[in-house]
Amino acid sequence: MPAIKRILIIGASGFIGRRLTKKLAEAGHGVVVAKRRGSVTSEVAGENLKIVILPDDTYDGLPGAISGTAIDMIVNCAAYGVHPHDRDPNQMYIVNVALPVALVELAARKQAGLIHLGSSAEYAAGGLESPVSEDATVEAYKFYGGSKYCGGALMNLKARAIDVPSAVLRLFNVFGPGEGDHRLLPTLTGKLHRRERAALSAGNQIRDFIYVDDVVAAIVAAMNALHDGLLSGGEFFNVSTGIGTPVRQFVMLAASAMKADPGLLGFGDVPVRPDEVPLLVGNNQRFAAATGWEPKFSLSAGIQAAISEAEMDKA
Repeated sequence: MPAIKRILIIGASGFIGRRLTKKLAEAGHGVVVAKRRGSVTSEVAGENLKIVILPDDTYDGLPGAISGTAIDMIVNCAAYGVHPHDRDPNQMYIVNVALPVALVELAARKQAGLIHLGSSAEYAAGGLESPVSEDATVEAYKFYGGSKYCGGALMNLKARAIDVPSAVLRLFNVFGPGEGDHRLLPTLTGKLHRRERAALSAGNQIRDFIYVDDVVAAIVAAMNALHDGLLSGGEFFNVSTGIGTPVRQFVMLAASAMKADPGLLGFGDVPVRPDEVPLLVGNNQRFAAATGWEPKFSLSAGIQAAISEAEMDKA
């Protein structure tokens, strides 16, 4: 089967979208990015990257914007609600539900495969086994997790109905360079760089932390498997390490990598949120068996790589 020649990335201005765009373009893949005016896309430019501007700054204009462009694969990285302040229910529906469903028609017209980035937030908070499998109970009470589930599920249902190869990748706790400032690692490193006390919870929550470059590699593996017919299509996969780590341990590793004063770590300064999930670890065996992918970065190696790259960017 011919190789994937051109990849359309939706949501290329976000944390994972920027990283994916950069890695694919630098590796020589043809990448098309549809962007709204003023959004940041990537540090990469040149013949491997084509940028198209959405004419009305909404995704409704996407089909027209790429009408003359051949596309072999679509990767939807767009999401609304990752930032705690983004809670507009209309925007959450438009981006998390309506957009992935609409992309099925676009993929059908382009005869392209379709990959949608889901979230571990799609799993219900109570009664989860550890590690959680793709068949576990899904979120029905929190708007962000519920909307992400509905978008991915409806996308896959429609894709199966009209024979569009598709897959949903449910990403667990992704970290690395380029994260939003509100997230754990940037917040922590910012405080420690300034030698300020970092207000933290007790840190007993257990999470499945995965480095962003392992996630990019997982997306590439999924694209290749979908394109080559190794995936049956319309499936859900966890992208995770399968290893649970207390938040407290993650923080300690980051402080150690920075050679920071552990006395600045204010464990217990912040109360645990009432809706905090105590344990969320992903079973990645279904995805590993389907694609051969496995994470390469240990937690400590990922933290060190993230901190080192951030320091180089500031230099």
